[in-house]
Amino acid sequence: MVEVRFHSGAADLTADARTRLDALYDDLLARAGDFYLDVQGHTDRTGSDDANRRLAELRAEAVRRYLHDTKGVPLDRMGVTPMGSAVPVASNQTADGRQRNRRAVVVVLLPP
Repeated sequence: MVEVRFHSGAADLTADARTRLDALYDDLLARAGDFYLDVQGHTDRTGSDDANRRLAELRAEAVRRYLHDTKGVPLDRMGVTPMGSAVPVASNQTADGRQRNRRAVVVVLLPP
């Protein structure tokens, strides 16, 4: 599992996010074999549920596009799951907590 964070209201990948995704790709190459990536987009609780769901989808899609466009990961090996603000990892009552909740999580699924 790899987590990347986003700025408030944004779905653009940061330099840190790209570095983390590059490392994930290197790990996948080292394993060689079948895998499936579920890219889950998350937001803080700022904004409406509809807006958060859309932003979460854009964040997950940005990760998916990066892995496809720069690393060549086939699109059929990746799915996008917009979680919105439904699964916070921190309190939305503080700036730090909200920042931690603005993320995309890449879950690597390997065959048994």
